[in-house]
Parts: sequence; structure tokens; C-alpha cells
Amino acid sequence: MFEVDLRVRRRGFFPKGQGVVSLTVKSLRPGEALPPIVLERRRRDGSAERVSVEVSAFSAGDAVPEVAARAAAEACVAALLESRGAVNLSRERISVAVSRLQSPEEAFGDGGGVIAVAKVEGEGGAAKGGEGEGEGEGGDVLLLGSAQPLSPPPKGSSNKKQKTAATAAGPSFASYSPAPSSPAQVGAQVGSDLARDLSAGGGAAATDRWLQDQLIIFMALARGHSRIETCALTEHTRSAIAVAEALTAARFRVVEIGGEGGACLIECDGAGVEAH
Repeated sequence: MFEVDLRVRRRGFFPKGQGVVSLTVKSLRPGEALPPIVLERRRRDGSAERVSVEVSAFSAGDAVPEVAARAAAEACVAALLESRGAVNLSRERISVAVSRLQSPEEAFGDGGGVIAVAKVEGEGGAAKGGEGEGEGEGGDVLLLGSAQPLSPPPKGSSNKKQKTAATAAGPSFASYSPAPSSPAQVGAQVGSDLARDLSAGGGAAATDRWLQDQLIIFMALARGHSRIETCALTEHTRSAIAVAEALTAARFRVVEIGGEGGACLIECDGAGVEAH
């Protein structure tokens, strides 16, 4: 539907940042508005899904060595396999990539991260994307993901054993957690978060918790009725809905689907804001 080119040019880490991302999006013509967003993944007909996961971990600088990224990736895989009964996932369908960012063009400062992205392919319409999206042989395709940073411990730490440890930042990645976590703990958190979102509401979630709140602004600006089936609402999403309704004519409705892990349906009658 849209021509989008998104590339991570350089990684940056808390607290200095300096990461570089380029995004190119084809603009709407004057008078056009965004179309409604429809994302649903409910297995209404009992058909199966094929789930595969790509786990990638990276490190940069002296404080976060490559061994930390590798430990995080391995723990992420282990957490996913522990939950494979809920997400229909086997080891053969998990790929792992660990990289070391060494040049200033690749990363600024010390840090790293672990990212897990699940590809959900529906058979016979098991996974349904928006209008015109992901349609092809074998059904539609959805992508759900989870990620956490690997950050060096705060300066001045009295515990020398923490020199190569990683700390898991909070959801906003804006501060360190109260207690340092090992790379394995960070990786396990990523894997368990992704498994939980994949299985939310018995497989109703079409987005993960991280994408959920990012879609609210586009639902509000779009013309028509948008609906997404997603995992349990986060506080970020609740805040985004409140702000969108305060600033636009859009109106939202949230319906709790429930089920194991929780899930909900977010509906929106968009404001239909036109491009100039």
C-alpha cells in the first residue's frame, strides 16, 4: 500500500544516544487521508499457523563484549522453547545471528541489544493483515517482536563482577533497572515476552506490546473504521488513546477479549485528516 524504506544506519545507546535511522515514506496526495488499519489474527476456523523466529543480538564497545550478546541470544531461544507448547514453535524454526559492531559508523559508545521477531504465516486465513497486506500462497503473514537493550552497568559501581554484566532498562529504555541483570536474564525476558504476546488470548494478538501503542496515532488520523486485535493493553497505549482523543475527532473503543495471557480489540472511528 505504501512505499517505505527504513534502515538503521548507526546504533546508539543510553544515555548518550547518537543512533541514526533513515526513513523514507511516499507521501499522500493533497486531499487524501490514511486508510483504516485492520489487523486480526484470530483462528476462527481452527486452522493451523506456522511460526518462525529470528533472534539477533549485537554488542559494541568494551563494556559489552560479544560473549554477552551470545549469552542473551541463547537465553532468548531457551525461553521461546520453554513456551513452544503455547506458540507451536520448534528449534528448527528459530534462527540466530550474533554480531559485533566495531566501527564508529556501526555504533556509538558501549551497548548492545537482543531482538526476537516472530513470523506468523496463516493457513487458510489463520492470520489476517490489513486490506491488501500480506496476501499470497499459504495465507497472510504477521510479524510480532520483542527487544531489550544490553547496557553496561552504571559508572562507579562497587561490584567489579558487574563490569561485563548487562542491565535491562525499563520499557521506555530511559533508565536502568533497580538491580543489574545478566545478559542471560535480559535474553530470557525478550523470549518470554514474545511468547506471551504470541499466545495472548489463545492466538488473538496481531501485534506485540511494543507496536500496539505506536499504531494509535495512525488509527486516529485515518479515515474510516480501524480495528486491531492485540495483547493486553499497556499503559503507553492507554495514554496514547487519551491524547489522540483529546487532540483529534477520533473516537476509540476497547473490548477485552480475555483468554490466557489477555487480549483485546481496539477499534477507532478515525478523524480522516487530509494531507495538504
